[in-house]
Amino acid sequence: MESSIYKYDYSSIKHPNYERLKGNTDRILNENFPQNYIDAIKQAQKEFDIVMVWLNDEVYDVYRKNNIKFCMCYPDKTDFLNNYIFRYIARGNSQRWINNVVMNYDNTIDKINHMKEKKIVLHNNQTLEDWLLENGYNLKIK
Repeated sequence: MESSIYKYDYSSIKHPNYERLKGNTDRILNENFPQNYIDAIKQAQKEFDIVMVWLNDEVYDVYRKNNIKFCMCYPDKTDFLNNYIFRYIARGNSQRWINNVVMNYDNTIDKINHMKEKKIVLHNNQTLEDWLLENGYNLKIK
């Protein structure tokens, strides 16, 4: 679930491209965040067995307080440097946002590794879908 549509007010933008807007400091915060995002997650959990959510320092405690179980999924550093940066470019993320993600990768992973939640580390251009299938999850589109 793309979090920025809940975190920011895009009502004045006719056709927002959320990927290109990432890192834009001119965005207006949505006064209902994070509760609007929590409500949307809880609704999605009623419909789906797996809901992919935003993982960021801003929301970990909010998830815990709202009994939203989550695990961390991220690429190993080699895969991140060799594949993900190109994905960010291809999907239209700003260079500023990409630079921020790259510069903070080690610090982010260090924080994640100190958390109690389960971790899924992706290797060799593996996707979360690949990992789920390899680990016995039966994926169906509803």
